[in-house]
Amino acid sequence: MTLDDPNPEAVAILASPAGEAALIADTLSQAGLASVTCADLGCLVSRIARSGLAVLTGPAIDSADLYDLSTLVSAQPDWSDFPFILLTSAAGDEAARDTEAERLIRLLGNVTVLEWPFHPMTFVSIVRTGLASRRRQYQLRDRMEALERSRAAIAEGEERLKFAVAAGRLGLWELSLPDHRLLASPLCKANLGLPADAPLDYEGLLAIIEPEDRERLLRAAQAAIESRADYAVECRLSTGSGLPRWAEIRGRATYDGDRPTGLVGLCLDITERKDAEDRQHLLIRELHHRVKNTLSTVQAIVGATARGATSIDQFYHDFTGRIISLANTHTILTEEYWQKASIHELLAKELDLYDNGSARVRVSGPVLELPSGYAVPLGMAFHELTTNAAKYGALAHGQGYVAVDWTVQAETEPARVHLAWTEHDGPPVAPPTRQGFGTRLLQRILTAQMSAEVGIDYDPGGLRVSVTFPLPDAGQGGAA
Repeated sequence: MTLDDPNPEAVAILASPAGEAALIADTLSQAGLASVTCADLGCLVSRIARSGLAVLTGPAIDSADLYDLSTLVSAQPDWSDFPFILLTSAAGDEAARDTEAERLIRLLGNVTVLEWPFHPMTFVSIVRTGLASRRRQYQLRDRMEALERSRAAIAEGEERLKFAVAAGRLGLWELSLPDHRLLASPLCKANLGLPADAPLDYEGLLAIIEPEDRERLLRAAQAAIESRADYAVECRLSTGSGLPRWAEIRGRATYDGDRPTGLVGLCLDITERKDAEDRQHLLIRELHHRVKNTLSTVQAIVGATARGATSIDQFYHDFTGRIISLANTHTILTEEYWQKASIHELLAKELDLYDNGSARVRVSGPVLELPSGYAVPLGMAFHELTTNAAKYGALAHGQGYVAVDWTVQAETEPARVHLAWTEHDGPPVAPPTRQGFGTRLLQRILTAQMSAEVGIDYDPGGLRVSVTFPLPDAGQGGAA
């Protein structure tokens, strides 16, 4: 059984006693999530291949033999990282709980640990996040399979057209044996990074191939002569230009009876293909990085919102608003391939609702695009300030307005951005009696992630917030 074709929407449950399993299933059902309860570990192993996430409780797997389950997980393809949620009781020996959790993480890899009993909304949020992550894994698999099919099709086409110079951009070469006299077509020389009319002999060809690849090429050619088989070797070239260049050299031996008389073959310039493969590997690594960072951000929002909420309704309302704000910022970033977002766009996502043409929102500043590591915390800060203004500040009053302006101090190194949020004509302002999430976000997260200097002035005439931060170079992305 493999993990290559499950249903990324189903949750497999292994819990003991049965009442806990029923509670977990009921919680998921109320959230509109499908689940199946397993009677034992063997059942779970058989169900995982048709699920998108598994929920385990400590008593159900304590001292259990997890060999079959860990074997299944370790056999996952590279694109797959099946998610597990481990529910551990807050009672009992904490060291023993930690040891068991570490054992599971070591065996299963992608394990999120949550205390039992859990908060239903927290549990459902973590489950949804895990299922969403699993769906993205399948999307990545589909893209990789499509790419693999494309490569197979290209390889099949090359096989049909091999040694056919008319196919285009294929350099032809011939090497006689045993005197090693080389004949190379102009296109072959061009594919090697040489002028089409440059002289090229056998020693010159070996000289422009990197030593490690040169040895592989010679071994492959000798093996092809002995086995009467074709060979193909990808080689890095030293052309003196300073730029990386790749060529694929293909060949087969010719014979007079049993005596090899030479080699004939093709030379292809594969530099662009190698560059594309490098970009693909980079994108895959970046995808894993962004998914993990997003999950960490959501987890932090859950904890901070829970600490500041006085009721379930308040938690739901605040948490939903913050997740929507995070999603809006991500939407802006993904439109720019996760590279940058402008301050104007971040403000528009939050304040356009209140800009009804009566100048209640006044924004002024130069066009300024920020890297993703700055856009995410600043976008959430704008959300908290807008929410506060709508509830208690200038936007809660019919005549009030919010002014946001910023300037860039370019003469410093690095350049610094000075941003001011000022509220006017709203209800009188007084310092809060307790520190909420918005204040913590401004004073801690902006400081930590943007090296920002934050000032908050509870002026009776209107809240004033100033944020000063260094502007990163164009090549820097901030902490994403």
